Amino acid sequence: MHPPDGDLEAYTRYLKARVLIYQQSPETLRAALRQLRELTEVFPDYALAYSGIAEANGHLALFGFISGRDVYPEMKAAAERGYALNPDSGETCTVLGGVRAWFEYRRDDAYRLYDRALKFQPGLARTYRYRAMALLCQGNIEAAEWGLRRSTELDPLSASDCARMAYLHYVKGEYRLAAAHLDKSFDLDRDYPEARFYEGLLNYRQENYDRVIDRLSRSDFTWNIGLLAAAYARKGCTSQARECVEKLSRLAAVQYVSSLSEAFAAIGIQDFDLAFKRLDEAIDDKTAFVNLLAIEPFFCPLRSDPRFTTLLKKLNLSH
Repeated sequence: MHPPDGDLEAYTRYLKARVLIYQQSPETLRAALRQLRELTEVFPDYALAYSGIAEANGHLALFGFISGRDVYPEMKAAAERGYALNPDSGETCTVLGGVRAWFEYRRDDAYRLYDRALKFQPGLARTYRYRAMALLCQGNIEAAEWGLRRSTELDPLSASDCARMAYLHYVKGEYRLAAAHLDKSFDLDRDYPEARFYEGLLNYRQENYDRVIDRLSRSDFTWNIGLLAAAYARKGCTSQARECVEKLSRLAAVQYVSSLSEAFAAIGIQDFDLAFKRLDEAIDDKTAFVNLLAIEPFFCPLRSDPRFTTLLKKLNLSH
């Protein structure tokens, strides 16, 4: 395979950073960012380095590891810079499409970029994955499933694809299939954080609160702590639920804690006023997971409230 932009050293360094992005833990994503920023200093016109910076920031913001609002200026500028340097690259098109869909709610623009990406790189798994997840946000489950299947065919060793296929089946209420795909994800990466979070959502939806507690009680991922609080609350263990919320407050003093963490806890505790407040804050903070608000089963208790429609409108989604 020839380097897309012609320079072997730049391409080799980019691939090393991509391996870190692929793992999608906060530590590896931050390491990738450092490497890619250094790469742009040495090769200031290397398009893929800028797209990589945008993608690493996007993944950090997607799951609330950092504030999407804080990194959005760099993410947007890097994605647009990469695309401007090489608009005929599937990767630069895909990453800019991700920014348009998940952080700007401009999904029609994103789909045009994904189509362009596949014109130049029809075998790029990430394009199918990104497009599928944008379609899922809009409730187009059939098209989303096709896209994720295609992504899995192209990248069969992706723990992320297995986890997201599990999430799709969870949304559809196909819990056994969801569990099977989570097992596949854990086989590929036994500590994959995205799969662990989806496992918590799946067990919570099945009212298997003991299982949620067993699987998440040792996690320091703040969304898992919020989900753990909800599980304790549904079991009637109010003191343990309160301890989880207090832990989030303590963590917030030393690190970024997404408002979505407390929103999960508030829904379990059935403090829906607080849940709406925290969800609104999460949208303002560009916590990208909130794009799934319309289809995420955890938010079902809120759906009949007019405030839910207001939140969807902020995300350019229909009820």
